[in-house]
Amino acid sequence: MSKIKIQGNSSGTGVLTLEAPNTATDRTITLPDATGTLLTADGDGSSLTGVGVDGISSSADATAITINASEDVGIGTTSPASSHAGGSTLQIGPNVSGEMPLIMQHIVTDHVGVMGNAHYDGTWKYKESEQAYSMRFHGQGAGTQGIVFSCAAAGTAGNTITNWDGTDIKMVITPDGRGLSQFTAFMWCRMNGSGTPAVTDGHNVSSITDNATGSFRMNFTVNASNANYSAVTGKDAIASNAGNAQGLTFNVAYLGIENYENNSKVDSNNVTGIVFGDR
Repeated sequence: MSKIKIQGNSSGTGVLTLEAPNTATDRTITLPDATGTLLTADGDGSSLTGVGVDGISSSADATAITINASEDVGIGTTSPASSHAGGSTLQIGPNVSGEMPLIMQHIVTDHVGVMGNAHYDGTWKYKESEQAYSMRFHGQGAGTQGIVFSCAAAGTAGNTITNWDGTDIKMVITPDGRGLSQFTAFMWCRMNGSGTPAVTDGHNVSSITDNATGSFRMNFTVNASNANYSAVTGKDAIASNAGNAQGLTFNVAYLGIENYENNSKVDSNNVTGIVFGDR
């Protein structure tokens, strides 16, 4: 049988008292089979090892990291942005009016995002009274697929961002590489218009339809939202002549081009077109 030995210190003069708590229940205290010093109530834990907190240390005199009951995490704030059921949040930066916290969220299903002053807790909201920005990554189960960039005018902390998934979306980069916005080309194409017409190079153009001499269609891979887009076209340079022009046909599925020289339709070696319009 092992023994318990309580030994005084020959240099000390104080009296140490082992005091039982006010309890009617028998208790057993099992000492560790190791040499060490017991941690006091006001100790800093610096001598602890093997307790599952390796790599986490702090000498801060205030709360540096907060993990709330919903498992949302705040760095530099004790009240991180709330998340939706099944989601999670990491907020970096304080909750101070006029400052913009950085918020990263697993929003819902396969929808994650990096936001400035915006968070989702069932609806999109401002965290502080500031503008809001985001870059969100939409997977197959999140509606619009791709990388979605949003910008919203300044709002009030806690209020709903009303057009976050509407007019606040400024650009979408789709999985097939298209950039959808009012300031990126919906389609561009350079084609060979002589012999058998074909696409030389382009973006969001699937094929060329040869209607007749000097008449072509640049067929879109993905249709336009409407036919109210703007188009600029061109062809091989020739001598100036009043009968030289291009006629255009606007359709949601294609851009039609007719080449004229001396008032007659003609094929051209190189024909170009670029379209800007609603995504």
